[in-house]
Amino acid sequence: MKMDEKKIILYPSNWLYNAGVVGLLKIFKEEDRKKINYEKGTIKIPQEWFIPEINNPIPYATKLLVTHILLNENLEEWLKKKDKKGRTNEEKYKDDIKKNFPSNPDEGYKYIRAGGKWFFGSNTPYQNLIQREEWLKFQFFELIKRSLEQDNNGQLVCVFCKRKNIPSDFLKKEKSLEKRLVIFADPHTDELGASIGKFPNSFWNNKSSILICPFCVYLFIHHRLAFIPTSEGEIFINAPDFKLIWDLNRFAEEILKESKEYKIRKILGSSLLQWAIKRRALLGAWTMMNIEVIVKKRVRRNNKFENIIDYFDLPQDITKILLDYEIASLIERINEEKIFDLILSGKFSELEKANYFVLKAILKLKNKEEISENDPIKKYFTNNELKYFQEVSRILPELYAKIFKKREVNMEEKEKINELIKKLKKEGENVNGKEVLAQSINKSGFRLLEQVRLGNKDNVFYILLRCFSANQEKFPDELVEAFKPENEKYFKTLIFSFLTPILGKEETKGGEA
Repeated sequence: MKMDEKKIILYPSNWLYNAGVVGLLKIFKEEDRKKINYEKGTIKIPQEWFIPEINNPIPYATKLLVTHILLNENLEEWLKKKDKKGRTNEEKYKDDIKKNFPSNPDEGYKYIRAGGKWFFGSNTPYQNLIQREEWLKFQFFELIKRSLEQDNNGQLVCVFCKRKNIPSDFLKKEKSLEKRLVIFADPHTDELGASIGKFPNSFWNNKSSILICPFCVYLFIHHRLAFIPTSEGEIFINAPDFKLIWDLNRFAEEILKESKEYKIRKILGSSLLQWAIKRRALLGAWTMMNIEVIVKKRVRRNNKFENIIDYFDLPQDITKILLDYEIASLIERINEEKIFDLILSGKFSELEKANYFVLKAILKLKNKEEISENDPIKKYFTNNELKYFQEVSRILPELYAKIFKKREVNMEEKEKINELIKKLKKEGENVNGKEVLAQSINKSGFRLLEQVRLGNKDNVFYILLRCFSANQEKFPDELVEAFKPENEKYFKTLIFSFLTPILGKEETKGGEA
């Protein structure tokens, strides 16, 4: 955290801090977010949103938090609720309202109710962090203001923002809000905070706690808002860049609107895919390596519930593949969850099999055969229409080639194979201009595909050579390259690249291929 011309600069830190920042961003209105600047992974946010105004003790950001806390609240019902002495909440707090909110009692009651739901009521998210009287006297905001004014000139360092903005006198006041705020403990977060005074403590360094400045505490009380409910627990996608974090979590929420049952692997993968398509920006290796999902679960152990924090990430090579704009666009064009699942699982060789079954399905449909329920193509695709398969047959070789290019292989070899794939596709398109030759290859289509699938290079070579010779056409030099021993492991992809424009050719009006 740093002050800059009345804007606070926030730097990415650990997931808890980052979740607090994203939770804070979520409560702001759309027009507010336009005033927030994203620069090189950081964000700049107006300082005035966190400081009380002269005639209003509640800062703007807190007003928005209060609104969020009371989204599903029936305030009238709460006002009429009576305590053990028979007093309603409206009567109990009327003096505080008269004193602090004379011109806007409704805002005052909302403020008090939100404090009760967040801090000083029973079973609240941040129970015992702020007491009722402290909340009613707006002490928290004065301490935030003082912490911001220190601007690295205090005596003690905050572990989270790394700023020297904690006055030493905060620790000298026993049983005070100041001391309670700056000593990180279970009221800040019951999943990670230490139970001060109890044994064993929660920290590896034999210290009972760490120090945190009041402004970072303010960020922390928003961290729960950043988590997204899923079938596997609440999740937050973390990364070392606030703009990336914001985008990925927003995309995750959109994806979950389609189905609440999506697994975390698919949610993260789909979010990366959407980011690549919509942002079209390159990420550094360090950023890609540090994209992770934080998973919060509540599990029952020994007849009581415990909060568990877990972590999930995708292998780096898959992350790199999904964040490539061209690959992401091809995956989106295919628009098939089963193919996406293969890529997420790293089963790239299955794409070759899918390509084989697509070309085989095209031949069946062109011959007016039906696709049976037991057809292997069903393993890969839910859409079984001819036009769709013809489109997919053009995309799959290109997709496989681009994925192959992204993977860790010899650079010279990469370029050579990619160039050969392009040439073979062009040769296949040239064959389409020779109707008799194209029909000859189509007639041998089923046998040809089966021999490619089995890896029988000699048989494939013989079938193709016979088709070219029978039509007195020269056998392409590029096709000869595909059969060379050094290209053995790419054989299927190379031949499918050549066959796709021929077997996947759209029918003419006369019904001929």
